[in-house]
Amino acid sequence: MRLRLAPVIAAWFCATSVLAFPLMSSPQSGSETITIRSGESADIRAVYWISDCTSHLRRLVGVEALQSLPGLTLTIREEQVYASKQHCPTKVPGGTVVAHAANITLREAGTIEFRVTYDTEDGYRQSLHHQPLIIEPATAPSPSASPSGSPSPLPTR
Repeated sequence: MRLRLAPVIAAWFCATSVLAFPLMSSPQSGSETITIRSGESADIRAVYWISDCTSHLRRLVGVEALQSLPGLTLTIREEQVYASKQHCPTKVPGGTVVAHAANITLREAGTIEFRVTYDTEDGYRQSLHHQPLIIEPATAPSPSASPSGSPSPLPTR
């Protein structure tokens, strides 16, 4: 009986893992790389705290950069946002995380990691997010600007 039950159990685990894992989001799933020039700002993502399209948010406490790029700061602009992942039909209280680039002298690419803290009806809550970014000077040098006449390569980290 064990030999007949083993393939059934194995098939069940395979089926549930195939169905469950696409629903889980990886740190960069769906995140397109955003490019920000020196002196500019860019909206990174909407943040909110809901259940069944009903907000449980009292206020957004703040955003903390855990891993960032030089010259980059993060803030939250409080506003009504669409809870698109939950397919809510109307906007909910929340905000937008905004990245600000200041005094960028070299083009760099990387993934920033940040934590948003919320004051909710159930107490303080946090969410962790990742976003691929490219930061570059306000006026990128033209390929003909290098002394050899060939394009200069990107700096590596």
